[in-house]
Amino acid sequence: MIQCNKCGRILPKSGEHKCASVDLKGERHCTECSKVLSNTGWERWSKICRKCSKRQWRDKERQDRRKLREQFGDKCSVCGYDKCKTALHFHHLDSSEKYDWNVEGQGGASIREIKHHPERFKLLCANCHIETHNPDKENQ
Repeated sequence: MIQCNKCGRILPKSGEHKCASVDLKGERHCTECSKVLSNTGWERWSKICRKCSKRQWRDKERQDRRKLREQFGDKCSVCGYDKCKTALHFHHLDSSEKYDWNVEGQGGASIREIKHHPERFKLLCANCHIETHNPDKENQ
């Protein structure tokens, strides 16, 4: 068994091989920021760099959360707070419906979960959310 030392493919018995290695196509650049893309790892098969990919994902995530907040009325369902939109949290009405991966005290509800099951959530401001989770705590 003979292997191409450029692309790693196993060569046919005839010995004829057109190498399709990305390395042979020359320098490639990110379509977003023009950074030179690596010919190894994840960037080898992508048209954008990791940084731009992460930014695109984060922008879409923010846009989806904004739409969901609007769907829930864009204000706290308890006190009506609406000054700072990032202070609004999605609260599980029933904590037993949380997915197993959502370990107590870490992370929040996934956008997918909120989109598919909006009846399981309500929108609360940070203060009302903390008070909801700690109903028997007194002022300390």
